[in-house]
Amino acid sequence: MKQGQVPPAWSFSLECDQANFGTGKRTHTLEGHEDYVHKVVVGTGGSSNSPLVASGGEDGQVLVWDPRVGREPRHRLAPHTQPQLARPSQGRFVATLDLTGDWLVCGGGPRAGIFHLKSLALTTVLPPAAPTIHVTKFTRYAEGGDRGGIVVAGGSPFHPDSQRVSPQLTVCSMAGMVTAQLPASSPCIYTVNVTDKPFTMMTYGGTSTKLDVCFNLNYRDHTVSLVDE
Repeated sequence: MKQGQVPPAWSFSLECDQANFGTGKRTHTLEGHEDYVHKVVVGTGGSSNSPLVASGGEDGQVLVWDPRVGREPRHRLAPHTQPQLARPSQGRFVATLDLTGDWLVCGGGPRAGIFHLKSLALTTVLPPAAPTIHVTKFTRYAEGGDRGGIVVAGGSPFHPDSQRVSPQLTVCSMAGMVTAQLPASSPCIYTVNVTDKPFTMMTYGGTSTKLDVCFNLNYRDHTVSLVDE
């Protein structure tokens, strides 16, 4: 984005709306979902680093647009149709996704997986196998990992048969190799944030009054309580 430009804002229901922060006016609408949208991310892809918008919905679709060229999606993915990812008992919805370069990671009812945007091929099935996935994120600038990044997948601590397992956040490489399994204070993780400036730090939380804090991606450093105990 050029200096002085105002970044766009995105809203979503059954479609994705782009608005100008400066004027507050909607600039255009990206259509294609058949049910409500859970997640929208903005990134760049390809050798030209062209802008991309990706969304995941209750309809089980992941749609990827180049917002400069029109309203029709450039790519359509349906993770629940992949036998390696499908979990019919948990649904087909896509709750989370992220973009970096030519790669897209997503999850929800289906298991988390990485797709190559040029070929639309599923390249990696990510752990964990049991819980519903609420967070998938490329840690673009964090240290370690292959292909320039690490993938973080977090989810609900419940098996389909409702047997409780220990809540945890899984950190793995782009190849699907688990590099760390971090304990979580929240029974269900809904948010993960990672930064490398001025130093590497990751925070994660969800259905709890506590946030877990890491200063690398290998272990939990401490927990912060949001209420007096």
